[in-house]
Amino acid sequence: MKHLALIVIILCGVVGCSKSEGMKSTMKSDTESGISSEVRPAERKVGGQCEYMSYTGTATITRVDKTDASRAQASTMGGPGYEGNEVWYTYKTDQEVKEEWARGHSQKEHLLLLTNSWYPGPRYSEKYGITPGKSYGCVLKVITRGTCTPLIFEFTGIDRSDYFEKAQ
Repeated sequence: MKHLALIVIILCGVVGCSKSEGMKSTMKSDTESGISSEVRPAERKVGGQCEYMSYTGTATITRVDKTDASRAQASTMGGPGYEGNEVWYTYKTDQEVKEEWARGHSQKEHLLLLTNSWYPGPRYSEKYGITPGKSYGCVLKVITRGTCTPLIFEFTGIDRSDYFEKAQ
């Protein structure tokens, strides 16, 4: 019985029970709250549905440097276990970037990181041919609606979610 009382206290702290309701949860069922049974609260996306304007262009690798920060990822808890490289690139497009705030930002030098924010390792750079002066097709996506990532650069020929070096 002690364990049941402890569970009730914990649940009431998490879902919020009032004194008058005892063990009854204050959470409404999906039907009562108007939420479709196909979309439950835990499955909702943070930021909602975002829309982007796409600008096709070219990304050119400007430099590949081993830095203290890129070396440190080898010993970072939860990191890849290998030293990385800072890979910097510029982006150019022949299209007019309509969003003024993005226009200036897109013309700066950018750091290429893997999707999970790791620095690419030397074997990754070799696999994808990443060397200073090399150019790749690149699409700049600029947010126009929603609260997702404001600028996204998508490269042709570079899989930023390829974590093959971690497995080795």
